[in-house]
Amino acid sequence: MNISRKTVWRLVKNAREKIIKALIDGKPIIIQKY
Repeated sequence: MNISRKTVWRLVKNAREKIIKALIDGKPIIIQKY
């Protein structure tokens, strides 16, 4: 994979924020395979 570390950490950070918001708001968490 030719992805920079900065990009990977940005994706991880965004995913964590979305998961936390979903848990707090009681929304479903949907994981899709691309």
